Amino acid sequence: MTEQNTNSPYRMRLPRPNYLPHNIEADIDDESIVQQYKPLGRPSRREEEAYIKKVRRFAEEYRITKPQGYNVSFHYNPAMEKHHFGQTHPMKPWRLTLTKSLVNAYGMNYAMDNYHPRAATFDELTTFHTKDYIDFLATVAPQPTPLDVDNPNPDLKFNLGGSDCPLFEGLYNYCSMSGGASLDAARKICNKQSDIAIAWGGGLHHAKKTEASGFCYVNDIVIAILQLLRVHARVLYIDIDVHHGDGVEEAFLSTDRVMTVSFHKYDPQVFFPGTGALEDNGPKNELNPGAHHAINVPLNDGITDEQYEWLFQTIISQVVAKFRPEAIALQCGADSLAGDRLGKFNLLVEGHGACVEYCKKLGIPMIMFGGGGYTPRNVARAWAYETAIAIGQHKNIPSEIPEHTSWRDRFRQTTLLPSIEEILGEPRTNKNTPKKLQDIVQHVSEQLRFVEQAPSVQYSIIPPDLGPIREEVEHRLREEAEEREENRRDREEGVGVRGEL
Repeated sequence: MTEQNTNSPYRMRLPRPNYLPHNIEADIDDESIVQQYKPLGRPSRREEEAYIKKVRRFAEEYRITKPQGYNVSFHYNPAMEKHHFGQTHPMKPWRLTLTKSLVNAYGMNYAMDNYHPRAATFDELTTFHTKDYIDFLATVAPQPTPLDVDNPNPDLKFNLGGSDCPLFEGLYNYCSMSGGASLDAARKICNKQSDIAIAWGGGLHHAKKTEASGFCYVNDIVIAILQLLRVHARVLYIDIDVHHGDGVEEAFLSTDRVMTVSFHKYDPQVFFPGTGALEDNGPKNELNPGAHHAINVPLNDGITDEQYEWLFQTIISQVVAKFRPEAIALQCGADSLAGDRLGKFNLLVEGHGACVEYCKKLGIPMIMFGGGGYTPRNVARAWAYETAIAIGQHKNIPSEIPEHTSWRDRFRQTTLLPSIEEILGEPRTNKNTPKKLQDIVQHVSEQLRFVEQAPSVQYSIIPPDLGPIREEVEHRLREEAEEREENRRDREEGVGVRGEL
């Protein structure tokens, strides 16, 4: 074995068990994923049973039942919560813990098919990313301090190891779990087990084919859309994160089978990633199939619910009428909410959720991804409320956060839908004039004139199969599911099922 270069800022280590394609014997230790943090305390069995009883009573009282006429699935791996990007890093996987606490406290889990997806394999991650990149991501050792702390211009390999994309403990596992949840959601849409599939652990839209970017290492959205394209001829990608969905747009820049629409703040001099101008509409060469298939909606600080909802519905209605998608991939980044650590909009949970509600009414199979969001309590509120929209219960659940909600004190206000005054004190200055919004709509309408009406697609050019899943992995998962039977009693008792009147 060759000796490592001691001058290199990177160190390599043996890969994790889910890094499957290489037959490397590795001694895997039992260390916690983040050694310097003690695990959260576990409730006793009695406390857990009491909590479940409260949730059941709540679900029965407010008639939280499965929706009629369509199916919603929830794809979530709780092991993602344990990871930590760093003490000062804006990305906090803790937001997933708060989201889950709200979703469960409202009894929404009884109204959905709940899946514990496995981590994506190396072969699945490399359906989009290069093997060299995933090889490095899986084997590079964690760095306790970002490489750009002492050196402002470090030579970062694959853009990994800096303050934006640090090498934290358990990084590859975190990425593969995120990718696995989104891929599982896409498969449930493809085989018609779900009409709406939710993957709040996904939505990492900045990652590129060969590098990490903007807190994103693996582009789970692109991997999921590639899966959708195996069955659906045209997929519409919609992004309501405050940052431009550059990674997804770039991935599908030269195809007419995916149209990307991104609503985001645009200030290229100071705001990441600095792309997504109104005039950026795909390749300039008219002979390229992807020309005019990238729609960008650049916004300024301070946009309100009313403006955002009008703009969203006006543009998406035109896009759907022209492109006629067979599936929708909706990235619900919550950093576009008022009070976000990075975003500066005036959107409330209701305004953000109105976009989800509009897409749901279209009746097109849809995946709902997570994304950005750097004030965890607001992220959790938005994604819980949008889960309620997906199951058709957002008008039935009380706005007061249930008393039995785990971590209830972390939400500050006890309401699910705080006002702008409760969040900010006073709204931010709105820099979006009516003329600016009208100009955006006019430009989008002009671009759509060049899009062929519902382009026909021969299935011979649909991307190849993502590769057969290893039989031993699927066999093990089936055995675990049979042993667990977590929801057997609930099914027998009929919790979440509409009763006869």
